[in-house]
Amino acid sequence: MWYVGQKNVEDVGHFRARCHLLSGKIKAWLWISHPGDTHLPPDCVLVSVPTVDCKRARPSRCPATCSCTKDHALCERARMIPRSFPPDVVSLSFVKSEFAEIPKESFIHTPALHLLLFTANTFDLINEDAFLGLSHLEYLFIENNQIKAISLYAFRGLKTLVHL
Repeated sequence: MWYVGQKNVEDVGHFRARCHLLSGKIKAWLWISHPGDTHLPPDCVLVSVPTVDCKRARPSRCPATCSCTKDHALCERARMIPRSFPPDVVSLSFVKSEFAEIPKESFIHTPALHLLLFTANTFDLINEDAFLGLSHLEYLFIENNQIKAISLYAFRGLKTLVHL
């Protein structure tokens, strides 16, 4: 299952279903397409599928390169730092990831984090305000990475940090 904008799209073999909000009512559409297509092909057949319950189909907030539980996320071999995690995640780990840097405000959407771990990643730069918004972060582990530069203000805003 993946998402295009705010619309849910579910891939089942060569069939795809999409939920739309039309006139205040949720409608589902099914079409036939080729594997790997991410758009509606011009020769498709649209069919209304009233039996699909679109209200149950909610976007997963766990990124594809991560595995998540209610309060923990583990990202392995991620090519970038995702922006979307379950709202109650308090522990986030990146292992053997391949992003080049930790950009500004990378974790602004995960304010509940208490523990953040980076182990054996390939990033070489931690930018200014990289951890901005993590007002509850207590533990920041950065080990076995290839860091060459850390901005002077990379750790700004980490007021509750107990261990670095």
